Amino acid sequence: KGEFIDDNPNGRHYHYWKNGKLKDDASWLMGQRHGKWIKYDSQGTPLIVISYRNGVELKYDGYSLEP
Repeated sequence: KGEFIDDNPNGRHYHYWKNGKLKDDASWLMGQRHGKWIKYDSQGTPLIVISYRNGVELKYDGYSLEP
């Protein structure tokens, strides 16, 4: 769920797993990835943080998962 302007995603958007846990926390600026994107596993544990500016990937960080 999130805001759209002229059919382009804008601002924070959230996607959820079927179990209701957060799957993605994504930031958009007029249809381009912009800011931090955080991806979560099906239990809600953060897996990856990707930073974007105007659609260009700047940084990609993976979290260590416990066995």
